Amino acid sequence: MKRKRVLIISHIFPPVGGSGVQRTLKFVKYLREFGWEPVVLTVGKTGYPLQDYSLLKEIPKDIKVIRVDEPSELSLSNLKENLTLLDGIVDDKIKLKKYFNLIKENKNQIRDLILPDYYLFWANNVLEHISTVLDSGSVEMIYSTSGPFSDHIIGYYLKMRWCKPWIMDLRDEWSNNPYNISDKKDNIFYQITVLIEERLLRTADKVLTTTPVTRQNYIDFFRLPEEKVHIITNGYDEEDFNSLNSNLTHNERFTVVHNGLFYLIRTPVTFLQAVHRLISKGLLEKEKIKLVFSWSENDKSWIEVAHKLELKDILETVGYLEHKESLEMANRADALLLIVGPGRKNKAVYPAKLFEYLRLRKPIIALSPNGGVVDNLIRDLECGINCDFDDTEAIEKYLYELYLQWSSSNIRVSTPLEEIKVYERKCLTKKLANVLDILAKEYQEENLSKTFLRFKIEELVEVNNISEAKKLINEYTRKYGFDAEIFSILGIISLSVKKIQEAENYFLMGINEDKNNPHINFNLGYLYELKGNVEKSLQHYQNVLKFSEDVEMNSEVESAIRLLTEIIKP
Repeated sequence: MKRKRVLIISHIFPPVGGSGVQRTLKFVKYLREFGWEPVVLTVGKTGYPLQDYSLLKEIPKDIKVIRVDEPSELSLSNLKENLTLLDGIVDDKIKLKKYFNLIKENKNQIRDLILPDYYLFWANNVLEHISTVLDSGSVEMIYSTSGPFSDHIIGYYLKMRWCKPWIMDLRDEWSNNPYNISDKKDNIFYQITVLIEERLLRTADKVLTTTPVTRQNYIDFFRLPEEKVHIITNGYDEEDFNSLNSNLTHNERFTVVHNGLFYLIRTPVTFLQAVHRLISKGLLEKEKIKLVFSWSENDKSWIEVAHKLELKDILETVGYLEHKESLEMANRADALLLIVGPGRKNKAVYPAKLFEYLRLRKPIIALSPNGGVVDNLIRDLECGINCDFDDTEAIEKYLYELYLQWSSSNIRVSTPLEEIKVYERKCLTKKLANVLDILAKEYQEENLSKTFLRFKIEELVEVNNISEAKKLINEYTRKYGFDAEIFSILGIISLSVKKIQEAENYFLMGINEDKNNPHINFNLGYLYELKGNVEKSLQHYQNVLKFSEDVEMNSEVESAIRLLTEIIKP
């Protein structure tokens, strides 16, 4: 059975590395098993700091991957062109002008001030060049994933251009993100962000989130229909664990591993303070504990904190590791540290690495808000303890319990593997395929209704009942907007009352929507024949033969071409 094709828009895709790459990579890896053929649109040359070339091996060899480079340099000359993308999304022109003025006044800070993020420049590059590598007929569906949020700018404009169903996948919340430092209601950057987000959410056909709290936040704040918003969590890929050693010996030192990034409010400070206090009280022997942190942009700052707390000798920072190496490191740990961060908003956050931690089946020390999604999951699966980020006493208590278990070689997690398998990447990809299938069916049914309504309009025009036809055109455009076929019908109505210039304008708007549409090309061919512009008439008639499968229309066009050719013969 022929697979349906979905365009996957994802800047973060191999060889770009980091935790955010896993979700998209695994969807691409497994979608074929559920009847969908992914076509990937991603970045080529990029300044993104994390690279993991080992992940390229997981992309099925014959998957089509389209790569568009980031602009080589950012100049003020192309800033206006990029900001035009926002002008086509944000309706509040007063606020938008205020934001644009702030950009102009702070030209040296464009990288930090551009919305939704710096990758808007890449998005603009994609939209400029996409027609040279892909056309609307190449895919049945559009899917975009963030971050960066500019991926959704591409998804929005392609949906508008191609009239295709679009799924908007939010790996993290956007304006409500707990790491958003500009979330005050009177902040113009926050206001513009919300306006962009709201327009895109309302335009998207389906919205994906990763946690139940995030889903409810989107439904409540943006008043989205419940059936529009779906949950697909992050997860783990069983194949990644097949080669890991399951018979590890007892570590000589109690080893706690944090396998991920620290940034903004997600820091190891309170955990390091708890370790320091246990050592100071004599409850934990310094020579018998080891802390391992993977790569972070600000490694030096955590080393400095460890130094002040007299923990520098027990802290090892290993730098950025390829995905397989990072799993091997975590697999050798006695306990795994999961830091989400403080604050109410973090109640909605599942860090991507949580599910790989679950599959490793080692005790998890989680630092996230009590009552949040991480706390609930860890309690349900009995795979560790969650402590509020700032509760150093609770962190101390559980860390000491684990240390005693390690000392007696009795450190383990008893969660049955069956309870974890719901987070396996293949199962999650099946959920995505189900959403794709549902949307494809809804879109097909809508297209049938749309086609039927358009057929009724065409019938009314044929019998010259223009007033009733216009009423149905108004109904059609309220539901579906203006498309190539409606512009064509409006042009025919104008032709019927001898408004030639008005008819030409409508036909040209239709061609702008769909240059390959044989009916509009036919109408333009006829119109230019009436106007005596033989060259343009022939051009559009030739397009009809190129794109039409209508034998009767093609026969009529061939006759017209012969007559016109005779006219222009010397």
